[in-house]
Amino acid sequence: MYRATAPISIEEQRKVVEGAQRSELPGWVANAINADKLTHVLLITSGRGQASFPVAEGFTLGTGNLEGVGLYIDCTNQIINRSTGVLSNGFSALTPCCA
Repeated sequence: MYRATAPISIEEQRKVVEGAQRSELPGWVANAINADKLTHVLLITSGRGQASFPVAEGFTLGTGNLEGVGLYIDCTNQIINRSTGVLSNGFSALTPCCA
């Protein structure tokens, strides 16, 4: 497990994620990858964004803002599986990041 050598602001974390999407990583990440001959990297950052989760074409659920690393758990909305007709109470989703 690796971590940043110094605290990184949320804005800096967003830049790391945006760079990773273009296969561009900061030097400290690239150095760890090369030094230990890593083949895979799971990059986890803190996120902040609108609570907006797509549940059907053109429809989203969620209000307000979310911040942090983790899961969003909704226990109040009923969700129907359009393929099976099964009705569920609530849903879980990954918190947003850099959308």
